[in-house]
Amino acid sequence: MNRITRVGTFFAAMALIGCATENPPEEMKRLKSSSDEAMRVDANCATKNIAKIDDGFSDASTVALALSSVCVAEYAQATEAFGQANLDNDTQRRMFSNRREQVGTKIEYYLPTVMSYRKWLRSRRSSDAEKAR
Repeated sequence: MNRITRVGTFFAAMALIGCATENPPEEMKRLKSSSDEAMRVDANCATKNIAKIDDGFSDASTVALALSSVCVAEYAQATEAFGQANLDNDTQRRMFSNRREQVGTKIEYYLPTVMSYRKWLRSRRSSDAEKAR
């Protein structure tokens, strides 16, 4: 067997393996729905707890990291559900999970929540100040 034939056979075999392990469409819909729900639960946890955690003095990154500690179970569930719904194999899911467990990733994930809350708080305070005049 020449080199081109061996390479072609290898890729054909890999394609068949990929097809054999692909989830059926109904399972993919269920996994996607589960992933979306887990992400919503995590976002709700962050929204529900941000006012308790943000002291208004700490830097936003510190608050985001603290938020990740409060929502640790929801974050883990969202990570798992997203991996199941969107990644092809256990290796990819482990790599994704390892990346999500890094401190910098957690900060990046929760930082928009902190910044949105602070922006809302500033606008509320300025609105209250105008009403008081």
